Amino acid sequence: MPSDDEHDRREHHLDWSAKQSRILNDNGNVLQYYSPENGFPYLPEEMPHHHMDQGDTHVVFKSWAEKRCQISRLSSEEQRPLYVLPNSVTAMMLPSSPIIGVWKRTIFAGRWEQTTDQDEVTYNIQTGSLFVDLRIPSTKPAKLWEKLKLLLDGNNAGINKIRQALESLTDDELRLYARQHVFGGYTVLTKESNHPNRVLATRHHCIDWNYINGKPRVRPNKWYIECEENTTTGLRPMNRWKEWSYSTDKNGQCYYYEIWERIKNDELGNGLCLAMRQRNSATDGILVVVGVS
Repeated sequence: MPSDDEHDRREHHLDWSAKQSRILNDNGNVLQYYSPENGFPYLPEEMPHHHMDQGDTHVVFKSWAEKRCQISRLSSEEQRPLYVLPNSVTAMMLPSSPIIGVWKRTIFAGRWEQTTDQDEVTYNIQTGSLFVDLRIPSTKPAKLWEKLKLLLDGNNAGINKIRQALESLTDDELRLYARQHVFGGYTVLTKESNHPNRVLATRHHCIDWNYINGKPRVRPNKWYIECEENTTTGLRPMNRWKEWSYSTDKNGQCYYYEIWERIKNDELGNGLCLAMRQRNSATDGILVVVGVS
């Protein structure tokens, strides 16, 4: 029989995914917030899995990257909006990203719940285009990870051996293993005509561990970026930034926020920045590198 502490740890671990969802979606109220009635309409193509479902992410992501390069050479008068929302608000794509770098999330909070970097390891690697976001709870069962490592026999295991290792797990072990999340894709940065001083990020996924066919995410992966300013020089050192929900609750407030802090040796996003994606393959893949080790 497991001890009470072991049982509590297990239940806490199994609740990790649900807790992340509760904070991010305000206990299911998010659909009321993302609505024309609340002042936050959205287009189908803004949904994070729209292009993934359409199977056109390679074409669309490439067109966005080309457009971003073109914008940097155009004047503001020549730039055309990326899209026009149902409320006639236009969104202009930005030529550069203020959050290029490697980041860890220290706080994730909303309503009456929160998590910190003591509860999970969360890394966000962002280039000027592609990104990868990794999230693993600190309650992961170490013995299970050791078992998988032995079954994989090192780091050079092929896809078939990985599949065999996962198939060797019991249903209960798979439940425990599934409490982690990785997703990657393209971050589109815009400014809307009604909020010209706010940077707005909309993420589009092409890889998502938690994606289920036919059950895509019910709202855009869309949020404002607030950068910490250096109070001495007035410049933006970009060592920390906040992620604020795009839509607001019934009180007109952002219903969740996240604080991201820069990881050392990413050269403040001004050094090496590599974004590569595998193509013409049944399994997708992204490689992003920022800074040096």
